[in-house]
Amino acid sequence: MKFNGVMSAIVTPFSNGEIDFKSLKKHIRHQIDNGVSGLVVAGSTGEAATLSLEEKVKVLKFVVSEVSEQVEVVMGSGTFNTKESCELAAIFEKEKPSGLLVVVPYYSKPPQRGQILHFEKIAQSTKLPIILYNVPSRTAVAMEPSTVGELSRRCKNIVGIKEATGDLVIIEQMKGAVPDDFQILSGDDATFLEAVGAGSRGVISVVSNLAPRWCVDSFGKVKSIKKTDYDLVKLASKLTSELEPLIAAIYCESNPIPVKWALCEMGIIESPELRSPLTTLDPKFENLLRSALKKMKLL
Repeated sequence: MKFNGVMSAIVTPFSNGEIDFKSLKKHIRHQIDNGVSGLVVAGSTGEAATLSLEEKVKVLKFVVSEVSEQVEVVMGSGTFNTKESCELAAIFEKEKPSGLLVVVPYYSKPPQRGQILHFEKIAQSTKLPIILYNVPSRTAVAMEPSTVGELSRRCKNIVGIKEATGDLVIIEQMKGAVPDDFQILSGDDATFLEAVGAGSRGVISVVSNLAPRWCVDSFGKVKSIKKTDYDLVKLASKLTSELEPLIAAIYCESNPIPVKWALCEMGIIESPELRSPLTTLDPKFENLLRSALKKMKLL
């Protein structure tokens, strides 16, 4: 299984407190029609924290069925409890996703040796490919490049990482620590194009919920550069500057509040509804988002 290119961390639409599968179907179709290589289900953007296990399984089953092997389907997984994380991996495996995105244990703040043991046990609990997820802004601790290298050697089914710090030096260090076929993916919209030059093979993106075609086309342009590193960085910087207003707008409040509002404004989902403790977009940000969408010709 190869995880590369533009993969979207999709939202979970709601209507009157329940999952809106009609909107989810439309969103999936829009993503596939615009060329993404994969969908990540029930991640941070998918409000995994407020989905029950039963709902997660239902969403995963629905997405796998709708996608019908057209693109990869990666299921968001992992908790701060190793035993529970292993149980989740086994449950999700039954629905036959392409792989699992497993986050660094949050809240408990394990040391690197604890992270190695945690992920090793999860890898042993499933045959599915695993993508590690390093996002210290949410987990309070980071996974070090040497730890990624150690896990890539110990566990054959740990095949990649979503590196969400936005630090290109860390991507370069990880690239030097892992086998050539290990899939390093950016998890930062603001730097995912520049990350190609550091060794990234793709992105798990939030902004591609709204602008999948732009992200796919721009990634392709940067990936195809055969000239010097300077040429790649120059093109990546130019393209990123086009996206910057939209990136700024979708992070005006906690993700996925602005993204859901924008998807509703674009007519892709029926409602911007979120689950508590998240709540709908503050009206003072509506013009900011609407302007950014129009600038990208999404409205």
